[in-house]
Amino acid sequence: MDSIHAAQLQQQLKHNANEAQEFVKELGEWEDEIRQKDESLKKHKPILKQKLPPIRGQGGKDNGRAGYEKTTVAKKAAEKASKSARIASFDYKQWDKLNVDKLCDEVDYMPENDSSHEEDIDEEAEHDARKRQAEADKEKGNTYFKKGQYELAIECYTHGMDLDPLCHVLPANRAMALLKLEKYAAAENDCCTSLALDDKYPKAYLRRGVARKHLRKGGEALEDFRAVLKLEPSNKQAKAELSEMENEQRSKLPKQPVGELGDPVVPSPYIQCIKRPPHLRSKAPLRRIPVEDIGLPSPAPPSSHTSSHTSSAQTGGISEVTSHPPEALATSKVSGDTRVGQAELPPRDVIAIATGSTAVEPGVPTSALQFQIDWKVVRRNEASLVKYFKAMPPSKYPALLQQSLETVVFSDILRLLWQHYSSCGGSCLEELRWLTKVSRFQVAVMFLSKKDKELLRKIFEDLSHQRGDQSELRALAREYNVDVQE
Repeated sequence: MDSIHAAQLQQQLKHNANEAQEFVKELGEWEDEIRQKDESLKKHKPILKQKLPPIRGQGGKDNGRAGYEKTTVAKKAAEKASKSARIASFDYKQWDKLNVDKLCDEVDYMPENDSSHEEDIDEEAEHDARKRQAEADKEKGNTYFKKGQYELAIECYTHGMDLDPLCHVLPANRAMALLKLEKYAAAENDCCTSLALDDKYPKAYLRRGVARKHLRKGGEALEDFRAVLKLEPSNKQAKAELSEMENEQRSKLPKQPVGELGDPVVPSPYIQCIKRPPHLRSKAPLRRIPVEDIGLPSPAPPSSHTSSHTSSAQTGGISEVTSHPPEALATSKVSGDTRVGQAELPPRDVIAIATGSTAVEPGVPTSALQFQIDWKVVRRNEASLVKYFKAMPPSKYPALLQQSLETVVFSDILRLLWQHYSSCGGSCLEELRWLTKVSRFQVAVMFLSKKDKELLRKIFEDLSHQRGDQSELRALAREYNVDVQE
């Protein structure tokens, strides 16, 4: 082991000695190189005084001419010396005598070209100048914006964006000016550009939310307002916009009906069974109620024999039902609408009309549903239909007809107005005026048949002969798409 250790130590010492010798050798070479450079620099003599040609006109004419000749001779000598200093390609002896090291030293001590550094400095200076100009354009645009000159402000912001495309404030400011001009799509694009440069800029989120709100992008606008509150929780405008949009969305949600016990009522096309706990159930005994389908009108009125027979056959059931108040009718289903626990129309009138009895006739309807039920029944009998229609005040047409002004109903009303108003010398101007205020009036007029349009024309011609002032009548006729001739 000792012999191995001694061999390793000896090898390490030898390696260190070699490294030291190489270092000393390199150091000596460096000293020689520095000494040679010093000697070459000493050989270059400095130019203490530059010889210039004499000034023209001084020293007399001869001196000027002599000076000109001397300078010309000196130039020719310098050109000749430069030509003689140049070695021809075939003069191998001169090439052998050429001192290459001396020429390399001369090249090394020539002044370096610092053009690249100057170009970098120029680019930085130009970039700073463009940024300063963009800042000036921004301040100028802000001044125009405060004065309400939004078009000029947009021009300044646009020029600033061209000079400094990396500034996130300029597109956001231009978006605000575009919002004032109601250019919401362009404002949204500018806000997206600003956020692409800085996604932590709250004003860009706020202005994009306002633009999207006017573009009816409710979901995206809510996200922008929430992003503003994450960056600035105390932003009042974002809080107000967010609260307003959330309240608007809640108001558009359909209200769910609630039952008697407070539980939500699920709409269904079928009659649902009412489930109550035992202590809330009625103690009265159950009784049977006859149900008749009265929603399908027959094409022709029933004969007197059939009506009397039906009336006599069901007298017992009718008297049993009419002896109780309308609340006794638990369920009623008309035109696919199911109502549980209520009755829109008193069953006494319904059953009396359905059985053909003339003792009881329907009165003035109080709701749109009751009008639908009555109209389908009374239109079987012309006399009952005329009496029922005349009993309705024209001012109640918008509330009673609502969505019930179908083409068939509108056609029946026009026929009644012609046969029982205009033909009899009466005036139906009030009825025509209130019909125009029904919600489905325009649709009903659009789908009128040629026969109904002819009836309308006759009605307005008859009214034009009755009235002296035709201006109001022409305005009303235009709503019915009828031209009244003067």
